[in-house]
Amino acid sequence: MLFFEHQNSVVSDCNDFMIVAMGRLEYQKDWPTLIRAVSLLPVNSRSRILLRFFGSGSQLTELQCLARENDVRTEFNGYVEKGSLASALSKAHLSVLPSRFEGLGLSALEGMAVGVPTITADFPAANDYIEHGVTGHMFPVGDAQALSRLIAWHMDNIAESQKLGEAGRQLVQSQFSEKTTYLPYLDIFKGVYDRCV
Repeated sequence: MLFFEHQNSVVSDCNDFMIVAMGRLEYQKDWPTLIRAVSLLPVNSRSRILLRFFGSGSQLTELQCLARENDVRTEFNGYVEKGSLASALSKAHLSVLPSRFEGLGLSALEGMAVGVPTITADFPAANDYIEHGVTGHMFPVGDAQALSRLIAWHMDNIAESQKLGEAGRQLVQSQFSEKTTYLPYLDIFKGVYDRCV
């Protein structure tokens, strides 16, 4: 619910382009593909991007080195509480989750709940909430070139990108909100309790 309380509020003519990357800094998340994708952009586009990581893990030093070697502006924030994360998302132009696999992809859903345009790798669970070109974008796992092209599209088409973000927010609200997931279970538990008492 906290994420639905925030609304993406990026300014379309802003010079900087903020990409949020949320999740553990571990192999499964495949953050090197994101850094490589940004490095493949033309210098004038790449220099506008600030890649903000939220999460901690064993790959921190490796990712810092990779970003430096590829001239990608990054900010590593470590773990932050949900309120700070939701606030950061409200100022983001894009959220990217390049994971090799995910059980659900909660960080993608959190970004979408705020209305942030979202790109994920095409791990199977992403099909539950990303309809390519409608509620977000997907790219083949590990394909930095394909991800780079999608990032460029979002940079060049801010208004259309924001429409994807809003469509993603509506989908998450209708299918993954507390009202549709958590509260029905309370009714089930209450029913069982009432029969047992």
